[in-house]
Amino acid sequence: MKLYTVVFLLVFIHFLVPAKAELGSFWLDRYGLENWEWDIDHDLDGLSARAEYQLGTDPTVANQPVQLDFLEDSQDVVLWDSMPGVVYQPEKSTDLGDFSPMGDVILGDGLTIELEMDLTLMPGVRFFRVSALVPGDADGDGLSSVEEAILGTDPGDDDTDNDDRKDGDEIFVTYSDPLVFDSPGATIRGTALTDPNGDGDPEDGSPIAEVTVYLDDNFRRSVKFAGWRAAEIST
Repeated sequence: MKLYTVVFLLVFIHFLVPAKAELGSFWLDRYGLENWEWDIDHDLDGLSARAEYQLGTDPTVANQPVQLDFLEDSQDVVLWDSMPGVVYQPEKSTDLGDFSPMGDVILGDGLTIELEMDLTLMPGVRFFRVSALVPGDADGDGLSSVEEAILGTDPGDDDTDNDDRKDGDEIFVTYSDPLVFDSPGATIRGTALTDPNGDGDPEDGSPIAEVTVYLDDNFRRSVKFAGWRAAEIST
């Protein structure tokens, strides 16, 4: 007959929470890329990961840059298929050398964009193109417009579900759902450290080998203010 001993250890969970995630971090993670891979063309389509991020396209599938067309029977209306959250800047040129901005930037919504031009106000202009700019964070929630389009959050509201947690915090800090009010069940990954003398200081402890600790809790924003939290686990 075997005897099994259950030992309860006081451990401290150190949360792996970034102080401030950079714009694009969620997009990189979505496609399994690291920060150093921004300038690599993973799908050999002539576009780096950074360019695909700006275009709102999949960096693992060959894509094409923005394709322009003219409205049938018209040379005054330019058309292109937009991607949600992508920031487009129409540009003009007289000689294909230097291009300059033409009007305001346009935020893509996944539909075909029709841009009407008054060519009488642009003498000598013969060439047009549309550039995808680096997506910004208009509402200051830590997510770019491209990332918000993927998540379905509101790029003009830093707290889409109105639960007093910014959308970016729900993705990077509490790991909760930014579309569901006060969503519980945020899983926080951490490192377990023993506290052998019970003084509440993990500095004299050591990591517990081959043990992964998950806390399943609704932290209600407190996690970003608490670097450590005590817990009991069984081994």
